[in-house]
Amino acid sequence: MAYYCFMTRIINKGTGVTARLDGKSTQVSPRRWTAAGVVMGLFALTACTSSPAMPEGNNATEVTSPGSTNYPVTFDNCGYEVTIDAPPERVVLMSGGSIAEVATMIELGIEDRIVLNSQGLGRTEVPEIEALIDALPGRNKGDRFNREEVFAAEPDLVLSSYYNGFDPDAGAASRDQLEDAGIAHLMSAGSCFTRPDATEEEKAEVATQSVETSFEIIEMIGIIFDVQVEAEALIQDRRDKLDAIATAIEGREPASVMISYSDDPTHAVLGFVAAGGAFNDLIVRAGGKSAFLDAVPEGDAYAQVTPEIAAVTPIDALVVGMYNDATPAEEFAAGMFELFPEWPAAQTDTYTVFYDGIAPGPYNHVAIERLARLLHPDAF
Repeated sequence: MAYYCFMTRIINKGTGVTARLDGKSTQVSPRRWTAAGVVMGLFALTACTSSPAMPEGNNATEVTSPGSTNYPVTFDNCGYEVTIDAPPERVVLMSGGSIAEVATMIELGIEDRIVLNSQGLGRTEVPEIEALIDALPGRNKGDRFNREEVFAAEPDLVLSSYYNGFDPDAGAASRDQLEDAGIAHLMSAGSCFTRPDATEEEKAEVATQSVETSFEIIEMIGIIFDVQVEAEALIQDRRDKLDAIATAIEGREPASVMISYSDDPTHAVLGFVAAGGAFNDLIVRAGGKSAFLDAVPEGDAYAQVTPEIAAVTPIDALVVGMYNDATPAEEFAAGMFELFPEWPAAQTDTYTVFYDGIAPGPYNHVAIERLARLLHPDAF
């Protein structure tokens, strides 16, 4: 019998397992990224197994071999207990703010299970993935499916990045409706804070998320589809890449970085400066420091920054966050630099672009390396 420990509790149910996927995790291996900010899940979850013959001190990699899921597996998931009796064969992916689930399924070689996909940002850190996403059944551009479309697809699992994929007010099939129909429904690891009835503890997750959230999602999908060995290999590959970046920039002076989204055509810099939570984690891993981290309210990931404050804050590098048909990055950056010519970044035209790499998913390392090369070009 295998036990999977997620977050803070382990519950044995018959021959299956209960895995708690609500944004909290008990760290059982020497690695982590946490759950918070919509990035961004930016969340933390670790899976482990135990056996009567297992000595103490084994980490997740050592104890999960050969990595088979013991079905049925039950997830304590954002207020619902959802049991999966076998690897899902017909999956509907609902959109959120990333391509985490669809990209992970492609990376794990199980995209043939997808019968409808709505995840897609229009651009990605890994261009070859765009064609693979576009080839999937569905709209693949971030437009959610209504309840009629979902039920017509006859899924055995509906998986959503955030609550909006289950929002009945937006025309989606609600979790209760799916449950009544006998269809499994899950929100990804670290996304409970997006539901309208989120607890105060869940709401606070947004401020504590990090790159580990992406690994939680990969682990979760590995368990759901019984591809844990492949999931662990993918996670280890990403950790190795992040370790290589950290080694390259070790000892470098952190540069001041600001992340702003190009869907603010006014360049007002008000309320949507991504500075805390997972955003901060991405910046720090790239050898930077978040310029407005101190302006982030408690329990949030975004800073409230006025133009007056921005003007007197030295910014060494601007990161433009892109989402679908937003203002072109070069146009947005030029507008920001015109508004704030005092910035070192404005004087050197120093900026880069983040697409899905800023959100949960398997490509955070690509965005981090891009920023690290911008900040510390002589380190590579």
